[in-house]
Amino acid sequence: MGPEREYIIVLKRAEDLDQFYDDMESRYGDNEIPDRVLELAHRRPLSRSTHYYLTDDEAASVLKDSRVEAVTLTAPEQGLIIAPMTTQTSSGFDKSGTNTATDVNWSLLRGYERTPRASWGSDSTAAQSGTIKLGNIGRNVDVVIIDGHIPLNHPEFAINADGTGGTRINQFNWFQYNQQVRGTSAGTYVYDFLSDSTSIANNNHGCNVGAIAVGNTCGWARGSNVYNISPYSGSTANATGYTNYNYELLDYIKVWHANKPINPVTGRRNPTICNMSYGFSGQFDLQSISEIRYQGITYAKPGTGWTVSDRINFDLVASSGTNMLFYSRDSSIDADCADMVAAGIILVGAAGNYYMYNDRIGGVNYDNYLRSGATIAYYMRGPSPGSATGVINVSAVDATVAERKVDFSNAGPRTDIFAAGTNIMGTYYSGGVNDPRNASYQKGKMSGTSQASPQVTGLIACALETYPSFTAAQALTYIQNRANSGVLDGGTGFSTTYGSSTYLSYNTLYGGPNFYAAYLSERNETNQTFPKKNYDLRPSLGRAYPRNRVRRYG
Repeated sequence: MGPEREYIIVLKRAEDLDQFYDDMESRYGDNEIPDRVLELAHRRPLSRSTHYYLTDDEAASVLKDSRVEAVTLTAPEQGLIIAPMTTQTSSGFDKSGTNTATDVNWSLLRGYERTPRASWGSDSTAAQSGTIKLGNIGRNVDVVIIDGHIPLNHPEFAINADGTGGTRINQFNWFQYNQQVRGTSAGTYVYDFLSDSTSIANNNHGCNVGAIAVGNTCGWARGSNVYNISPYSGSTANATGYTNYNYELLDYIKVWHANKPINPVTGRRNPTICNMSYGFSGQFDLQSISEIRYQGITYAKPGTGWTVSDRINFDLVASSGTNMLFYSRDSSIDADCADMVAAGIILVGAAGNYYMYNDRIGGVNYDNYLRSGATIAYYMRGPSPGSATGVINVSAVDATVAERKVDFSNAGPRTDIFAAGTNIMGTYYSGGVNDPRNASYQKGKMSGTSQASPQVTGLIACALETYPSFTAAQALTYIQNRANSGVLDGGTGFSTTYGSSTYLSYNTLYGGPNFYAAYLSERNETNQTFPKKNYDLRPSLGRAYPRNRVRRYG
């Protein structure tokens, strides 16, 4: 029959309570009522709701009774708790590019209030004061920041907002799973903080991204458990001899997810959500490109070479001089992402920062490519892993009053949602302004789809506190349904005519969906459980409780 759990049975009418009690607590059931004396867990005289211990099959049967409105597990059975709201008041919701120690992620206020404030922008009044109250903060949710390493004791990742209470970062030994992932003996994953400029930049990036997703003053899911693994193998101790590390790190996460212990608080394994603010990219010298495939037509390199007009017509972006940038898709990485999603892991990724159009499979621009020698680069598919099938793909919004796609952000049909990604305050490993809570640690602002992606990761992690069984598809539906729809400037068009002298306006959405990520609390801000919607009183005549039992024994 399965184990019994505490269910709440809600009747449609209070007048049916007495007879329903008799049916539930007699030895012989009638129709949908089980054929046994059911144990009463809790009677509530002023409610149509009564608590009984039932198996899951019995609960499904009772729900079919015509008198029953709903049958639901109690909050503890679902792993839910009633907890105080997290309230934050700040005058530092600042959209400017200036690093000020007291500034926080301005998207917190914009996402919480859900409507734009007049004249708030980097091009007008940049700083705003306000208060946010976050009910869901990602409790019992595991967030993996796949990015540069985050210092264990940075105050932004402490349990308490003042930097006290210990760290929320779990420096997990990923290499204990070497046997499953690499077929070698277990090792030790090193959370290194090297002094070369590349490592510092990578770790600054990871710190900033992590703070946006899960930080205690700059982040959304400030009650979540934080994990960290770096994809930047070229400059870390973990890369020594590991030429395939970038591919294997997703396998480590997948094995860890499958082997998580049961959380004793919730009675289930914590959900896993990963932020991936990185991608594979490359570049070709313009004149090394022998042919360009664009919207089904192949163009050979002219005898006089490609011109600036050609670059514009084919929507190529230069890093400097004649170097043409592109993001790269990797079928192996994309397959790993699909397997992770199938395993129940939610993945969120950045759309990229090359001003480009990201198309969906089968789209008119999906098969556009550049050929240089024997190498073909498809340049409108977006980067792996952020554009892989099943990954929630995030493009960036700027900090202006107008609220529009920031010019550098990739976007298009592959985009799932837009989020704030310009002048976003987070944390640094080194080189920012001193954190007011501990001058040994740093804060600083960054811009990019790297900053937009963790906004969405944090918002979904908050939702997972209430909906821990979300699949990736359900998480996407949730975040889109709760977004601000139609508020971004620039419409949904792709405003350019290829082959003419005009070219696309970089602030349009490139045909992407007009969804701007926002917060919607799943908790009552006052934490009140009453008044309740099912507050009907028991019948006014006769004694409601206690009462004489009338049992039928056949």
